[in-house]
Amino acid sequence: MASERQIRANRANANKSTGPKTIDGKAVSSRNSVTHGLTARQVVMEWEDPAAFETLRQSLHQEFRPDRSTACRLVEHLAALLWRLRRSAAYESALITWISHQQAEAHDSRGVTVGPVFLSSDRRGLHEWTALSASPQGQDHRRTGRMLESAMSRADLLSKLGRYEAHLMRQVAQTIAELRRLAG
Repeated sequence: MASERQIRANRANANKSTGPKTIDGKAVSSRNSVTHGLTARQVVMEWEDPAAFETLRQSLHQEFRPDRSTACRLVEHLAALLWRLRRSAAYESALITWISHQQAEAHDSRGVTVGPVFLSSDRRGLHEWTALSASPQGQDHRRTGRMLESAMSRADLLSKLGRYEAHLMRQVAQTIAELRRLAG
């Protein structure tokens, strides 16, 4: 249990720390919980190009030509969904590159060939596999095999990303169907 002196000290410290005071500081702290932005309220992340999003938004308005406020909101929602789907594809590419890079650095066992792909968890296994090793394509097959092997062990990351993508795709399809229904 805290003493009376500790309680007073804690209260004094709490009064000193009241969070961000400026509008910019509050905007920054509001994004503290954003991890991937696929479900964030903010559509365009700070590292993305707002002009590219605006181009997408305008092209959707031209394509669907909404004449009611409901249709306008649906077009805006569609733009946000497509933008997030685009971000998801970039994340998938980055994740695959990252897994490939990790696998190029460390591995361990004899390995197995599955069709054109060689899976090994050991550099020795990779060196012993010589069928395609002389060609640049062989290097790609080995890298792909190591990457896929690692991806299997990181199935949670890839499957979670896949679930987000599937959810976004369903929402895109539903939104387009609703826009067509309103136009029809």
